Amino acid sequence: MRRREWVALVVLAIAVVAAGFFVVDSSGTPRLAVPTAAPQGPAPTPQDVIPAPSGLPASTLPPPSAPWKVQFVSNDTVNRGAIIREASLSTLNLVFDGPAFSDLKDDAWGIDAAAGFILSPGRYAFVVEHTGPVDVFVENFEMARQGANPAGQSLRIEFESKGGVSLIRIVATDTAGPFRLKFATPDPRP
Repeated sequence: MRRREWVALVVLAIAVVAAGFFVVDSSGTPRLAVPTAAPQGPAPTPQDVIPAPSGLPASTLPPPSAPWKVQFVSNDTVNRGAIIREASLSTLNLVFDGPAFSDLKDDAWGIDAAAGFILSPGRYAFVVEHTGPVDVFVENFEMARQGANPAGQSLRIEFESKGGVSLIRIVATDTAGPFRLKFATPDPRP
């Protein structure tokens, strides 16, 4: 490399390092980035984000504000975690006797489904009917986890909302036998 190329490379490296100390604020003005101390105290818990149950009766959960975003994910040894297909579904009521698609292997795939719900403050309930293992999240906090039962089973979730949009995410896996996954809003009374 010639001296001129070295100088250009060094100047570029200095510019990249210096750029790391600047941020652009909302008005588009570059400002010096000042590191802040990490927040003190314990990490937030689900109770900090999702209020503790109030004892009030649960309300009927309205339909999602937009279709369910569903990802079909491979769980085989070669493609573990690979998203094979994506879909938008108005309801979540899936039944498959084998793999959902030919590029998935039977008993080695799963679904990751999420939808937002516009809620008033209050207590809400919903039910997830399933055959394979399932994890249920509200506002990115795991609310419940249940193992497989090829005969099928139901998982009732109750949560408090502070109001606004609440994200519900369901992760279900096909591990044996037919795959069933249904999201339902039952009578709010237990």
